[in-house]
Formats: sequence, structure tokens, C-alpha cells
Amino acid sequence: MMSTAPLVIASLLSLKIGTMTYFVTIFLLAMFQPSELWVFPFTTGLLGLALGVGLKYLRRSIFIIPFAAICLSLGIIILLYGFKYPILGPSVTTNLSGVVILVILVFSLLYSWFWQFLSLFIIKLLKRILPRP
Repeated sequence: MMSTAPLVIASLLSLKIGTMTYFVTIFLLAMFQPSELWVFPFTTGLLGLALGVGLKYLRRSIFIIPFAAICLSLGIIILLYGFKYPILGPSVTTNLSGVVILVILVFSLLYSWFWQFLSLFIIKLLKRILPRP
């Protein structure tokens, strides 16, 4: 869960740095925590990248939150229905379900809103703590 914030910050610095951070993290997960290799690229990593891009280029919450939520939803849906990976647990079937997709979208909107709020808070805190060059 906490892998989202570093990706947001890296993406805000530069889209190139954010993308490199995303792929380096995937590489490190492959070496040290292969069980998380399916989850990170499609959920928290994708959300961090989307929020960073949104904060940098879209600049308004009304655009940032839906953009990040759609990216997160697509990642979860690809894992659940494309790869048949039970990301939501064994009780949620990997057969296509409109109700599950709706729940994923609502959850993604709320989760993206929370992470945007938290990311902006962290950025303001870093601006106060770190000296300017």
C-alpha cells in the first residue's frame, strides 16, 4: 500500500523518473518478493504513476481522481478477468460480473481520492521540510 507515495513523488519530479521507478520496483519485486509481482504493477504501482501524471498534467481533482480510478480499475479488472488472478480473494469469482466491476469502480474512486489527499499532504510537508536550492 505504501508503494504508491514514492511513485507519486517520483512521477511529479519527472514522468521519466516515475516510469523508471515503476519498472525498477517491478524488477526488485521479481528478485526479492515474487509473490507481489502480480499485484504491484496492476494496482498500487499503476495508481502511483497515474496520480503523479494526474497531479503534474491534469492539475484539478475533478480530472485527477477519475483518471487515477480508471487506471486502478483497469489494472484490477485485467488481473481478475484477464489473468484470472484472485486479487479480491477466493470469494469473488473470476467470471465476468457487472456488480463486481461496479464495486471495483466505486472502490477505485474512493481509494484514488484518499491517495490524492494523502499525496498532496505529503508534498506540502516535503516542501516545508526540504530546503530550496
